[in-house]
Amino acid sequence: MWQRYSLYDFRVICHYLGVLLFFTGLIMIVPLVTALVLGEYEPASRYLLSMGASVTVGSLMRMLRIAPGRLNRQQAVAVTSFAWLVVGLFAAIPLGLSSHYNSPIDALFDAVSLITTTGVSIASNADHMSYADNMWRFIVSYAGGLGLIVVAMSFGIFGAGASNSSLYESEGRSEHVLPNVVQTAKFILKFSVAVVAVAGVPVVRDFAKTSDVKLDFPSLGLAMLGLPLFVYGLGEISSNPLVGLVATLVSLGLLLAFALRQERIDNPILNMR
Repeated sequence: MWQRYSLYDFRVICHYLGVLLFFTGLIMIVPLVTALVLGEYEPASRYLLSMGASVTVGSLMRMLRIAPGRLNRQQAVAVTSFAWLVVGLFAAIPLGLSSHYNSPIDALFDAVSLITTTGVSIASNADHMSYADNMWRFIVSYAGGLGLIVVAMSFGIFGAGASNSSLYESEGRSEHVLPNVVQTAKFILKFSVAVVAVAGVPVVRDFAKTSDVKLDFPSLGLAMLGLPLFVYGLGEISSNPLVGLVATLVSLGLLLAFALRQERIDNPILNMR
C-alpha cells in the first residue's frame, strides 16, 4: 500500500533536493571560469549570482534535516521527480538573465528541455550566445542525458545514508553493468567523460589556433581549485564546522594567490589593474 508523505518524509526529500542544488551551484563554476578566461564579464556576473543562489538555497534545504537517514522507495521517487523541476529552475537563472530569452518562463522551458534532452530550444539569436552560456547549456544537457541521479551517485554527493538502489531504480533504470549500483553509475560517468574528452581534443586545438586569448595556466589552476573549495567549505560549515572552516580558509588563500598573480602577469585572466 502506498502511504502518504509525512513531515519527516518532506524533510528528508528537501534535504536531498538541497544536496542536488548545492551540487548544481558547484558545477556553475565551470561556465564562470569559462567566462573569466575568455573575458566575458557580463556572463560571469550572471553565473556568480546564480551560483550564490543555488548554494544558499541548497544549504538551507540541507539543514532541514542534517542526518536524513536511509531513503525508502517512496522518498526516492519524490526526490527524483522533483529534481528535474528544482534543478531546472535554478539552471534557468543565468539563462533567464541573458538577452536570449523573452521571459523567465522561456528560459525555464529551455533549461528543462536541456535536462530532459528533449532537444527543443526557444532561445533567440542563439548563434551569438556567449561561450559561458553555451558551456552551461552543454553541461546541463550532458548531466540530464546521463541522468541527474546517476551523476550525483557517481560523485557520492548523497552520502552513505542514501539508499542507492532506490535512487537508481527511481530514475527508471534497472540494468546493472556492474554488480554494485554505485559502481555502475561511476562506470557510466567515466565512460561518457572519456568519450567527451576524446571528441573535445580537436575542438580545443582548433579554438586555441583561432583565438587570441592567451591562457595563464597557473592562474587557471588557482581559480579552478579555489572556487570549488570555497563553495565546498561554505556547504560543510553547517554540518562539519572544522572541515568547512579549513576548506574555506585554504580556498581564500588560493583565491588571494590568484588575485596577486593577476597583478603581476602581462596577460591576466581577470584584469584587476
